[in-house]
Order: sequence, then structure tokens, then C-alpha cells
Amino acid sequence: MTPERAALQSDWSFDAEIVGFVSMAKAQIAVAMRDADAPVGDLAQLISDIGLSGLQMRAAVATLDDKASTAVAALANEIETLNARVREASVALQFHDRLVQRLTHAHSVLDMLGEVVSDRQSHRSQADWDHLRTQIRSQYSMEHERLVFDLLVGGASPEHVLEALQNLRKTSTPDHADIF
Repeated sequence: MTPERAALQSDWSFDAEIVGFVSMAKAQIAVAMRDADAPVGDLAQLISDIGLSGLQMRAAVATLDDKASTAVAALANEIETLNARVREASVALQFHDRLVQRLTHAHSVLDMLGEVVSDRQSHRSQADWDHLRTQIRSQYSMEHERLVFDLLVGGASPEHVLEALQNLRKTSTPDHADIF
């Protein structure tokens, strides 16, 4: 039981129920991130090992005397295809990094929300909620995260948020990359 929940446990209240659900969501996020770490780490290592094997095969093919043979040319082509696929897999694996970042933000938001709700006095003030929103928004380093936050806090529907994200992707330059 979290300290926030224990403090509110003495009597039933709406606040205690909110803190309980927030704590449950935080725990589910933490477990999901922990459970994904090992398999994703294994996958990253596997991609690295395959890439290294491709480089070693390329070097071995370069030492062959009959470089003009059809078999050697076909092998060299397959090695280049393998290496290109490894690069693609490495880029695709970055999805996990972004997912972990988003889940970490969600976990942090839930933590801050739990603290505000568990303090029976703080969540009664508009200024405290404004401070919480500012704290939460300051955590987001990517443009699309700030956009989603601003839209949702402003009352936009999920459909409107998705449309705005699609428009952002369309207008982003191909060279643009968010650093996270």
C-alpha cells in the first residue's frame, strides 16, 4: 500500500479511491516496462549480432579470388540485403525507446496526480492545479507530446488530437527528429 493510500485509508473517500486507482495504474505501467526490458534487450543484442555476422560475411566474400562468379555476386547481394534489413530493424527498435519514454511520463504524471489528490488541501486550489499542469508539461521534450498535452488539457477530443498529430507528421520535414 502506498503512503498516499495509507494516509487516506482511515475513512472512505472519493480522494482515497482516486489515489487507489492512480496507484494501480502506476504499478501496471511499471510492471509493463520491467517485463519489456529483458526481451527488448535480447532483441537489440540479436540485431547487433546479426549485423556483425553480416559484416564478417562481407569481409569473407571480399577475400574470395573469383569475385566475378555468379555465386559470389549473389552472396554479396544477399549480404548487402541482410545488412540493410539489420539497419531497418535497429531503427524500428527505437519504437521501444519512445514507448518507454511515454510510459515513464505517464507514470510520473500519475505519481504527481496521486500526491496532489492525497493532500486534501492542495487539490482544492486552482493555483495548485495550474502548477501541476505546468510541472507535467515541462517533462515533455518532444513537440508532439506538448501538442497532445495542450490539446487534451484544452478539452480537445481524442479524434481532434489524432488529427492534429497526423497534420504535424505531414508538415514535419524529413530531416526533423525529436531528441528524447
